[in-house]
Amino acid sequence: MGDVKPVHKELIPRRRKTELSDETNHMKDTQNTDKLIKTAKKAAIAAADIIMEAFWSRSFTNKSSDEIVTETDPKAQAAIVDILLGEFPDSGILAEEGLNGEKLYKKPPAEPNGVWWVIDPIDGTTSFAHSLPSFSVCIGAFADGVPMAGVVYNPNTQTFYAGTKGTGAWANEHRITVSDEPINPFAGIALDIDRKKAELEQFWDMVDSIKLRNYGSTALHISYVANGSLIAAASNRIKFWDIAAAGAVHVFAGGTLTDWHNRDIFPFDIQAYQAQKVQFIASNKSVHTDMLALLKEE
Repeated sequence: MGDVKPVHKELIPRRRKTELSDETNHMKDTQNTDKLIKTAKKAAIAAADIIMEAFWSRSFTNKSSDEIVTETDPKAQAAIVDILLGEFPDSGILAEEGLNGEKLYKKPPAEPNGVWWVIDPIDGTTSFAHSLPSFSVCIGAFADGVPMAGVVYNPNTQTFYAGTKGTGAWANEHRITVSDEPINPFAGIALDIDRKKAELEQFWDMVDSIKLRNYGSTALHISYVANGSLIAAASNRIKFWDIAAAGAVHVFAGGTLTDWHNRDIFPFDIQAYQAQKVQFIASNKSVHTDMLALLKEE
């Protein structure tokens, strides 16, 4: 037999430490987002059970001049918070229903760069309060104002619109992406906006050829854009918790999400937020410029 030549170590391809470190970090991120999304779904189902038991109650009170609240909202929120903090006790919470008459519920995370959960226990309370099956449970997870995971659950159809950073978005088991459909007479756009009376005639002239939609839940509007059913959704009178989870899903589905001045919604300063109204446009990339022109403020 001939001599067997030794294989020199330097001839064997070796992965650099930085490559191994990057892969390890990616695996950790994936594991973390998996736990975030599973916990959010568990919490959404728990809230939905409470909500659907009260579907026919039709009882509500005025929270403000343009908002109502039901007895079910805080109960559903409490169920969500219990589950989230049970799995992530050091995380922060921003939620719609404040305690003792406060305008919101906020508990900062234990660490400055910790996870924030943003919760709307019933997005579409007016629909729910009138037994209309068009509302959703919304839970989003954020780090440094950037979405890591988002869940919008429609208990009426048992549909989860969900996604995680780096892995995409789904409607239940179906992978979803925004469409590339342009504005046309058959395309749907969901609008929920305030306009001055003097602007209305010009505004309606501009949207005369568009199919306008309003399903009673901002989060569902955005989710329908994320899965390609609508080409855009917009509002200038909602709160951050109305769009946080759905906005995450929309971005993970390849959508564009900005305010009416084309400034990105994310990263969002959750720590500083005090329930101010937020304006947004969620759209596919084909129509975003058109939507900005349609809704521009003088």
